[in-house]
Amino acid sequence: MENNKIGYMSITLEKEKETRWGMAMDMVITFTMHNTAITMKTSETRTYEGENAQLVSSRFLVTNPAGDIVVEGKAGDIEYDITIDIAGHKTSKSFDLPLETLDEIVKVEMLAVAGSMKPGDKFEFDTFEVEPPLIDKIQHICTVKQHDRFILDGVPTYVYTVRDSIPSLGIAGDITIDRNGHIIKEELASAGLVMKAEPEMLAKKIKSSYDILTDNLIPAENGPENPTVIKQASYIITNYDVSSIPESEWQKFKIFKADSAEITVSRSISDIHIQNIPFADDNFAEFLKPEMLIQSDNPEIIQLAREIIKDETNSFKAAQLINNWVYNNIKKEFSPDISNALLTLHSQKGDCGEHSALAVALLRAAGIPSQTVGGIAYWPDGGGFVFHAWTEVYIGRWIFMDPTWGETYADATHIMLGRGSFDKQVGSILNALKRLKIRFVEYR
Repeated sequence: MENNKIGYMSITLEKEKETRWGMAMDMVITFTMHNTAITMKTSETRTYEGENAQLVSSRFLVTNPAGDIVVEGKAGDIEYDITIDIAGHKTSKSFDLPLETLDEIVKVEMLAVAGSMKPGDKFEFDTFEVEPPLIDKIQHICTVKQHDRFILDGVPTYVYTVRDSIPSLGIAGDITIDRNGHIIKEELASAGLVMKAEPEMLAKKIKSSYDILTDNLIPAENGPENPTVIKQASYIITNYDVSSIPESEWQKFKIFKADSAEITVSRSISDIHIQNIPFADDNFAEFLKPEMLIQSDNPEIIQLAREIIKDETNSFKAAQLINNWVYNNIKKEFSPDISNALLTLHSQKGDCGEHSALAVALLRAAGIPSQTVGGIAYWPDGGGFVFHAWTEVYIGRWIFMDPTWGETYADATHIMLGRGSFDKQVGSILNALKRLKIRFVEYR
């Protein structure tokens, strides 16, 4: 990451029987956050079986002091059944078979070995993602960029460079692979992330000074000393796909070119008729239902929501009570974990992702339509913008609240880049942190 080695990953593929293959992946990532070392460990296994080597079982594990995240899958007669266990809260999903084949997993490698790729060629395939919250089939659209000679360890080696695009996530990376099907390098330029093949002993030597906050800061001169008092601000952003930025009542923009625009953000207000809860309008059903990581149907979360709002039926006052509770009771501490409500409730700590996930779960449990929002917010100590998450809450109109910073109305230095589920936000956020340029026009 940005020329700092932050971890390693090992992948093995072994033939276990005549028609059965086993794949195993282990990954360790280490970085710092304000001089505090953080380590993440994940592991995954998959089994493929039959003449077409179809996926028949899988297991994904993230260890966590507040409770492990385990995702197990098994093929039945017509469906592939998934069980997701997050800190003891279990949910399930099913997918039609066939879900994934081994040929799809190694599609690029097989084409490289066959020597059947040439610049300009395009091909597609699907893989199955088992890491929450992206438990779904993922479409890959690949384009062969070049076939050239590459000096590897002093030896001329002919390699292919293939652009692998994932439209559903809005991200794309380059794969460098030799004619023997060995992947030499994978690069996700928008995130500054590079993975390259190394001998095991060398790969495990990690000496990283990478700080996930300061090394992802987007500089912006002449910002306010106290962002919390800013009611309206205008910005010029460049070097970013402005068509991907969502509009709202409180965020408007004027497009100059495809990669530049002026954005004006206003602090939301609630000077209208406030609706009472529960909401009867079916148009808000999507913003009231539980999600994999927003466990608003969990008994612990339902009970806590009742304790917080008591008999309050005014949606704004109830939302304010929940926002304040999360701010006052969840310790502010960076978390490398997958942000989700139940683990946050158990650990009683987390960063903006954890605060927002828990707040939305409590809001939905209380009958208040809401969703998480991802974007950037101004950090005066760093003199620039950093990734941040907050909430969008419906009380008769949509307003922004920030449970991490304790703001009933999120200040106008919050710039929304994505809203809703993780897959709707990840591409926008990754592209912004390494490419977006921003400057203040005015603020008050």
